[in-house]
Amino acid sequence: MTLSKLVSTMKCHRPARLCLLFVLLVSLRVQAAGLDEKAIDNIVSRALDAFEVPGMAVAVVRNGETIFQKGYGLRDVERNLPITPHTYFRIGSTSKAFTSAALAVLVQDGKLGWDDTVTEHLPEFGLYDARVTQAFSVRDLLTHRSGLWSGAGDYMLWPAPSGFSRAEVIANLRHFKPVTPFGSHYAYSNALYVAAGELIASVTGAPYETFVQTRLMEPLGIPCFAGEVPDAAMTDAAEPYVPYQGKPLRVDRNRLIGRPPVMAAAGGITCNAQGMARWMSALLAGGEGVLAPRQIAELWTGVTKMPVSAQERERDKTTHRAYALGWRIADILGFETVSHTGTLLGFQSQVMLVPAKGLGITVLTNGTNTRARAAVMQALLASWLAPDVSPRDWIVEYSAPVVAPRQMPKLPETVDLPLEAYTGTYADTWFGTINVSAREDGRLDLASTRMPAMAGEMFPRSGHEFLIKWYDPTVDADFLVRFEPGPDGTVTGLRLASTARSGGGMSDLEAMHFLRSRDSAK
Repeated sequence: MTLSKLVSTMKCHRPARLCLLFVLLVSLRVQAAGLDEKAIDNIVSRALDAFEVPGMAVAVVRNGETIFQKGYGLRDVERNLPITPHTYFRIGSTSKAFTSAALAVLVQDGKLGWDDTVTEHLPEFGLYDARVTQAFSVRDLLTHRSGLWSGAGDYMLWPAPSGFSRAEVIANLRHFKPVTPFGSHYAYSNALYVAAGELIASVTGAPYETFVQTRLMEPLGIPCFAGEVPDAAMTDAAEPYVPYQGKPLRVDRNRLIGRPPVMAAAGGITCNAQGMARWMSALLAGGEGVLAPRQIAELWTGVTKMPVSAQERERDKTTHRAYALGWRIADILGFETVSHTGTLLGFQSQVMLVPAKGLGITVLTNGTNTRARAAVMQALLASWLAPDVSPRDWIVEYSAPVVAPRQMPKLPETVDLPLEAYTGTYADTWFGTINVSAREDGRLDLASTRMPAMAGEMFPRSGHEFLIKWYDPTVDADFLVRFEPGPDGTVTGLRLASTARSGGGMSDLEAMHFLRSRDSAK
């Protein structure tokens, strides 16, 4: 069959170049390239050592075949257990592609349209601006152009475990005043993917996890889990780690758990290298009858323009980037690529597809340093896309010094009121309550009632400001709490700030204002 005839049989209503893309996926033969096993072993082992990551799994597919699949390092440091291609990881935001694909199944089933308004299918959805709510489409849920700040609502999802329900996450979006006009700027949103998952549940009558499992994973033969992880899989699960005081510290709150997390549709899927290889091959083959090529083309069409850094221009020869539906689109070394990263504390993932070469690469780690996955991905990608160019030492390049954490200025370590004057219950409109209480040793601590991991000791700084050091060292950067006295000197409220932020921009913390309950002020 000729290319033109094959295109005509696809009945594609997208531009012809998108139809041709999928013809190329199944018909184009490319010359061999890529690193051999010994070279991959070398780059991975160096990355694990250089960036203090316990283990990694790598998979490479080409033209429908898995040509490389291997595990490195340890999935469990305490028990000295190795990672294999079958070891399960939490894959973070690379889960978003499964969510967008599930919606694509509903589109091809005729159950919804990409440009349907969200409220047609999820009436409880709403944003701060009623006019934006009325115009907000299914496509908008997935493309990070809501007008909110980047990460709006993340403090309802992380640090795990979340004390918010999915319904509460969606309801609280109404409290977030936009910072840019709707549709004008890229700003990443996990909370809107939670809404996308609930939209799927509303349309199908089945939980998000069940739909993804039964309509995507099982038909495609992907041995991964959108929902509950069975006991058999838990026997080969990677433990998440962060470097702490010179050795790996397990992040217990991010370990694989049987039940699905609140943010499953945004970043909660569990998979292994074998499963990700199967997923990549199915996408590159045009959906294998489960997803229509036309819908994959839709998923891979850029919608929201993203900035291109000077480093990306020099390193990757990138001229354009955009966010599509659960994927990032960019040109790298002259080839159009489709990719995404995933980040949870203790887990890192990255998926890279090069449709014109029928190439897919997955890197999964159980560490925290993003540079490990980036160095390995860059080495593999360059070996396929620029095999005639002298290779760069990606470990060295990614080992360049990072900006040192912001140091808090030294202050007198005293505050203006007796410590007991700050105790009480403080409530924010959408985040709920936090309690400031006296410890037996006379110090204060702070604890969120909705996010149990957010609990820590308070250290006086100056005026009415305290530094919070979390009891769990894996939770977050230290926080500052700034109490607000009223005209009579009685504390009336407080605000929170992160020591990791250098100022500028908006975050969930700036959108919180905790007012002291009247009973606490007595």
